[in-house]
Amino acid sequence: MVDDFFGQEFRAEREPQTVLDLTRRGPNHAVSVLARGQLNDFYAESQRLPEATWAINRMRLGRTPLFY
Repeated sequence: MVDDFFGQEFRAEREPQTVLDLTRRGPNHAVSVLARGQLNDFYAESQRLPEATWAINRMRLGRTPLFY
């Protein structure tokens, strides 16, 4: 609602976010953890549970034209 009436102030005075993002990359995979929290009560910030993701690169199944 502040954006509707005071657009200039809304864009200039963004509330800082508290984010922790850790990523570990290997030759065929990547593991990432993302967490958001609220360190102080000055700003209202929505908190989320930590998220973890694991991604692997496509790999060929033997000598076939199929990939996993």
